[in-house]
Amino acid sequence: MSLTRRRSIAAFWAISIAVSLRLGVFDREMGRWVNKAFELRQRGDYREYFEVTREQAAELMAKAGQFVSNVRSHLDVNSSGR
Repeated sequence: MSLTRRRSIAAFWAISIAVSLRLGVFDREMGRWVNKAFELRQRGDYREYFEVTREQAAELMAKAGQFVSNVRSHLDVNSSGR
């Protein structure tokens, strides 16, 4: 997959999450997790001499699990009437 395509996909998800947060679909704490993960990814991808620590990765993996669970719950609740 091209770099442009990957950036387009990342931008789409960032916008989708931002809109969901603004509409109150998810709480602000979730937005902070997503933002922190995105910032660390950007720093890891584009800065020399930067590495994500094991502790940072473990924390974000735990938060990612909670994020996926929250999104699934939201989708289950909102698609059950269809």
